[in-house]
Amino acid sequence: MDEELIYIYIIVFSGVIYVIASLYDFFTTRARRKKILNGINEDSYQKYAKFYGDVVPSDDDFNTKLNNILNSIKKGETDIKEIAKNSHCTYPECVLKIRYLKNKRLIGDYFIDTNNLRIFPCSKEDEELLKKYKISIYKNHFSIDEIADNLYRLDPYSFTKEEYKDKIFEDLKYLDSKKLLNGIVLNEVDKTIKYYSIEKKKESDLVTVHCPNCGALNDLDVDSKTRCSYCNTIIVIDKSEKE
Repeated sequence: MDEELIYIYIIVFSGVIYVIASLYDFFTTRARRKKILNGINEDSYQKYAKFYGDVVPSDDDFNTKLNNILNSIKKGETDIKEIAKNSHCTYPECVLKIRYLKNKRLIGDYFIDTNNLRIFPCSKEDEELLKKYKISIYKNHFSIDEIADNLYRLDPYSFTKEEYKDKIFEDLKYLDSKKLLNGIVLNEVDKTIKYYSIEKKKESDLVTVHCPNCGALNDLDVDSKTRCSYCNTIIVIDKSEKE
């Protein structure tokens, strides 16, 4: 058997292996996607929307819209208006559903550019910054204090703990402004993180209080402070005021 024939056999064998691997990846990815989609329901989406302060109407075409959005993104569409049009969604509805798909790990770390109405895979710089906090946030659900403690333990000379906390919060705030963080809400008043995955598992511990400035009703955690969603006044919980 001459060398040329051996070379042809190697190329054919490599091609067969590549095709088998590609088919395996395709079918396992499709099976994983189907499994996740089967676990998604409108009730889950409603809870996710409520976590971000949105109240969304019931939608008979929820699964169809979600699949259409997912398919548009998988095909490389970046124009959110076009994705919304193809999915028969409003623009705000489409953005929320894209965030929901990200939270379910059905699409990657896309930067949602609400100024130019487009989505893009995040830049290498943003990806590195996101990678720095992924384990702390998505796996461990650490508070900012806990993340700062870990960084300070590794390098107690560059920054104080308070400086680490400020830097961490600014980093997370930047990532959140690009919609690169999912399932968390940052509280700018006391610099804390609220986790969706934790909130949905525990009993609601909210009280409804009147804003001392404008009188509007706000649902707040009993042990926290926040800003009024109407006039931005800082509200400190008065535990005697409940409705």
